[in-house]
Amino acid sequence: MTSLLFIEDDDSIRLALTLALEDEGYEVREAADGRTGLEMFAAQEPDLVLLDLRLPDIGGFEVCRTMRANSIVPIIIVVLAVALLTQSLKVVRQQQVGIVERLGKFRRTLDPGPHLLVPLIDNVRYTMDMREAVVPFPPQGVITEDNLMVSIDSVIYYQVVDPVRAAYEAQNYIQAIEQLTMTTLRNIIGGLDLEQTLTSREEINQKLRVVLDEATGKWGIKVNRVELRTVEPP
Repeated sequence: MTSLLFIEDDDSIRLALTLALEDEGYEVREAADGRTGLEMFAAQEPDLVLLDLRLPDIGGFEVCRTMRANSIVPIIIVVLAVALLTQSLKVVRQQQVGIVERLGKFRRTLDPGPHLLVPLIDNVRYTMDMREAVVPFPPQGVITEDNLMVSIDSVIYYQVVDPVRAAYEAQNYIQAIEQLTMTTLRNIIGGLDLEQTLTSREEINQKLRVVLDEATGKWGIKVNRVELRTVEPP
């Protein structure tokens, strides 16, 4: 039997408190062992949850109102259901593809639109942008065939065509493309003298695009265009 003791000498407050608690379904009796006050007994002992209830009309007393635990269970279930639904609902934006992993292993791809995932098991590990992207690279010093240093900065237009390969085949495909561009430029310019380098920009662009497109195909990347923006002679 659960009980709470209220000590109060004022008979009117004790009477008001008694009436209020009885209206709430409690058994109220005079306090035992000679103490002045009221002792409130819960009607049932098992699985009770205590909540604060203020009764300002009886002198500002704070009394405890009992509520069965099974009346809170539906609220808990609803809250958990909403949390799980929020976690499981994934919306993929237009021109993007989601890469889903289940327990760390690739599971499937998500096209644009809403999708339901298995909560706590499925995870969108990557979100790949399928639009054409432009990556400018800083000027690079390259030595021509006649041992002259020229500074070349380039820009590459590429697009992800296989999101799964782009996610897993290269750790950082942007950095990989940059390094590959630098190496390829050195090889191409190294076979040209200064005059050819300055006058054969379109030929250099075409050779660079072919090499990059072939090398990046295994990463799920297609290089659409390569432009040498500036070629500065020594």
